[in-house]
Amino acid sequence: MTNDMMNLRSLVEAGETGESVQSSLSITAKPEIDDSSLRSTLALANALRSALSAIDVAIGEIARKADTKLSREMNRNFSDHGVAP
Repeated sequence: MTNDMMNLRSLVEAGETGESVQSSLSITAKPEIDDSSLRSTLALANALRSALSAIDVAIGEIARKADTKLSREMNRNFSDHGVAP
């Protein structure tokens, strides 16, 4: 073989080796995220929001009843029960 042919063969082999190395080093990655703790936290937050909303409704009802009762008592205390001037 002539030097030119040997050089050409060496270049071809080097190119093939380079391509082989490049393809073996090529990395394709897809991250996988475990979001189970986030989903659990979200579920707990929604449950808490629901509980607080129910408490808010209950407090509102208690406050309305107390206001009605107080109004009745105040009206009773300040009414004239048949007293003539």
